[in-house]
Amino acid sequence: MAQFDVHRTNRRRVDGPPFLVVVQSSRFKDVPRRLAIPLVEQSVIGPLDSRLSPTFTIDGVVVVLATLEVASLPLGAFGDLVGNLSSRGDDIIRALDLVVSRAWD
Repeated sequence: MAQFDVHRTNRRRVDGPPFLVVVQSSRFKDVPRRLAIPLVEQSVIGPLDSRLSPTFTIDGVVVVLATLEVASLPLGAFGDLVGNLSSRGDDIIRALDLVVSRAWD
């Protein structure tokens, strides 16, 4: 699994996110978990701050990066690889930076 790979979610809930994007650096590739952010259907979540939650189209579905739901997940949570968002990696890292930045303290 490479950084910014998009996988289908091995959903246990019908209403769970359809996709996960891996944000973890390949430096930690031997760890049996991945830091990932869910990609939630825009039709479900509605409009949000585009800096915190940029939108993407995956398999014809418009999805939103649910940045505040970032989590470390076991490898079994990840299904089939469906794409890679490296071309939008800067947008994803900027969203994470907003969450962890000390600029708002």
